[in-house]
Amino acid sequence: MTARPPWRFRLSILVVLAVVGMGCVQTQPTALDMTPEPFRVETKHDARVVLVVVGGTPGEGVVSAPNAALRESVLAAIQESGVFRLSERDQADFELQVVLARVNFPIAGFDFSVDVEMIWNLARTSEERTIWQALIATSASGGTEVAFNAQTRSALLTGKAIEDNIREGITRLSAADLE
Repeated sequence: MTARPPWRFRLSILVVLAVVGMGCVQTQPTALDMTPEPFRVETKHDARVVLVVVGGTPGEGVVSAPNAALRESVLAAIQESGVFRLSERDQADFELQVVLARVNFPIAGFDFSVDVEMIWNLARTSEERTIWQALIATSASGGTEVAFNAQTRSALLTGKAIEDNIREGITRLSAADLE
């Protein structure tokens, strides 16, 4: 007959595993989480654009999207789709501003729904006038199949909602009349 380890030993192993697991928590979406897979657009505009991304700075204790990662995701989607050619400000025909206006997510629970609103604004640089604007709302839902840890789940679902928003924004931009 073999002796079973004492309950304190089993409890200490469980605590160590829980602490190690908590150290692997993702609290913000990465550029990879937010960048859409390649997709087709209606029109590839023969114009140069400079990109300005605002509002991605995370607040204290909340899941948002780092500004640099958000910018990287939008740039990648523009390049991959070919909707515009990227340019420096002094050579750009248009300035595209993408503003992360709202991220709404639950604090606790097993099933999450994250809502994201982003403002897309395209202005002609020569006239400094807006020629196209859209407020795009997207959401992503999931439960423990996404991630068991609530912070990681919020980060991944935020990334998915932003990814969908970027795809929708680029798709709408491709259909926009730039005259």
